[in-house]
Order: sequence, then C-alpha cells, then structure tokens
Amino acid sequence: MGGEQFESIVAIAGGVLGLVLIILWIILPFAVFAIKGRLDRLIELMSVNNEIALEENRLLDKLVSDVESSLKT
Repeated sequence: MGGEQFESIVAIAGGVLGLVLIILWIILPFAVFAIKGRLDRLIELMSVNNEIALEENRLLDKLVSDVESSLKT
C-alpha cells in the first residue's frame, strides 16, 4: 500500500515538473528575443551617442585651435 502512494506522488510530481518545463519551453524563447531586441536597441543608441560625442570633440578642438590662432595674431 505504501509503494502505491509513493508511485502516485512521484507521478504527480513528474506531471507538475513536466508542465512547468513545457511552459518554460514555450515562454522562454519569447523572453530571450525580447531581451535581445532591447539590447540591440541599447547598443544602437550607445553607438549613435558615441558618434555624436566624437563629432562634438572634433568641433571643440577646431574651435579651440581657431581661438588660439586668433589670439596669437
């Protein structure tokens, strides 16, 4: 009698575990793709921000050199 109860508990636990794994199998790819999309957008924004910062630095360097040359004359 005890063995039958143990087998039924194992069967229920196996069913619950199987259900959880199936749910994860279905949901997890969507979560991974959503996170990947957000990371791609973040990387794109960071690269644009870097390009803008580099252009600002070039313009500031040019302005500094123009001011220095005008002060020398």
